[in-house]
Amino acid sequence: MAAAIGCGGSVRWSSGFGSADVARGVPATPETVFHVASLTKTFASIVLLQLADEGRISLDDPVSDYGIELPGDVRVRHLMSHTSDPPAGAAFRYDGNRYALLDSVVRRADGQPFDGAVLHRVIAPAGLARTAPSSLVGDGIDAVAIGAALAQGYDGGGRAIAYPTHVNVAAGLLSTVLDLVAYGAAIEQGRLYPDGGRALAFTPMRATSGAELPYGLGWFVEHRTGGDVAWHFGSWTGNSALLVLAPDRGASFALLANSDRLSTPFPLEEGRLESSAFARAFLGWLEQGEGCG
Repeated sequence: MAAAIGCGGSVRWSSGFGSADVARGVPATPETVFHVASLTKTFASIVLLQLADEGRISLDDPVSDYGIELPGDVRVRHLMSHTSDPPAGAAFRYDGNRYALLDSVVRRADGQPFDGAVLHRVIAPAGLARTAPSSLVGDGIDAVAIGAALAQGYDGGGRAIAYPTHVNVAAGLLSTVLDLVAYGAAIEQGRLYPDGGRALAFTPMRATSGAELPYGLGWFVEHRTGGDVAWHFGSWTGNSALLVLAPDRGASFALLANSDRLSTPFPLEEGRLESSAFARAFLGWLEQGEGCG
């Protein structure tokens, strides 16, 4: 695994632990490329809110306008906030497959698949040299810088697994912890979301009952002493990820691994960030006065 902490746009600390590839004896480092799984959803949030700012979509569009057939009155914002189960807007239930349906929205509104849209709307503007859709590595993307540095994934029994190359709005991006803290800085500096977009994405949704939910538009959101944090996890066979942003303090924390053990032991999908020992360590460092100053 690899981890990094960013402060005010620069890297405060980073390190690698264990092996990126056991058979070849390759150690994990902060430059190791990992699959980021559902951290991809945060990139999709930026793409979708850019499209909304350009007037190409509305968050209140019925998803049926984009060829998505679901029961009930489901709108784009319901898919983005995991509140699309009938009745739409009534409750939060994390569902990556539902979120992936937003692919159709991006394709129809932007005129290209998500992998192309995220490349020119997010990755290139943020200057993320080792971040790419897995589908495009070797096809216009520097395979030496990214593909050759990709960690081998391992299942729960320690067996090497083959990663899928399909990319959609819910999963499929590759990155490093260094690029992820640079991504966090680009968000904090206002270089990716349109005006007002970050605040919208980082505001917890409310159910139709008025109850506050743990998710905004593409991000989990948690109220903390000293300011809110926006975060997301990723989990799949052979990879796991965590990205925590504390925008009021200019701090970010990125964690990537080539097993699922950073995510599956913890109920992160319920919005319980402190269930992760790694998140607790970062938040403690930040809130006990030892963090970014």
